[in-house]
Amino acid sequence: QYLYDDGEMLQFMDTTTFDQIGLTHEQVGKDTFDYMIDGMEADILFHNNKAISVEIPQTITLTVVDTPPNFKGDSQGGKKPATLDSGAVVQVPFFILEGQKIVVDTIEGKYLEKAK
Repeated sequence: QYLYDDGEMLQFMDTTTFDQIGLTHEQVGKDTFDYMIDGMEADILFHNNKAISVEIPQTITLTVVDTPPNFKGDSQGGKKPATLDSGAVVQVPFFILEGQKIVVDTIEGKYLEKAK
C-alpha cells in the first residue's frame, strides 16, 4: 500500500507484516507515480530481495482538481486538459468539471468515463 512521498523516498507498507518499504522515484517510475494517491494499493515486485518495479491498478478513480471552464459552443467530441488529485494531467471531454471523479486507465494515461 502506498503511504506517502517524504521528498526523497516513496513510502509503502506491506499490509500483511506492516513493514515499511522506501523506494526512490526512479524505482517507481514517473508513469506509475503520476497516478498514485495516498492509501492506494500497489504491488512491489522483487528480484533477489531488490525492488524492481511497482504495479498499480490499471483503472483508478481520481478527482479533477483543475480544468478550464466550458464555453458555449464547445462540441461533445472535443477534449480539454484536466489535472487530477494525483498530479497527472489527462485529456477529458468538455463536460467534465472540477471536483468530479473520473475513471482513468493508468497504462494508457487516458480518461475512460465519469465515475458512477
